[in-house]
Amino acid sequence: MKRIPQLEKLNDDMEILRLVSKLAERTADEWTSIVVRIKRKEDRYPKFEEFVEFIKIGRASCRERV
Repeated sequence: MKRIPQLEKLNDDMEILRLVSKLAERTADEWTSIVVRIKRKEDRYPKFEEFVEFIKIGRASCRERV
């Protein structure tokens, strides 16, 4: 975390998984595919800030009219 070192624990994949469990099934599935992609390409789990960006993008797309 950039500003609050105590929040570094949110980068733990189990902490993110707890948050993902509260999402709608479709959204959770989308996040899972992102995790798999990052794990394969970079051999790491996504960080909390990447999860936050995913949520922001999803929220913005929900507001767009098609």
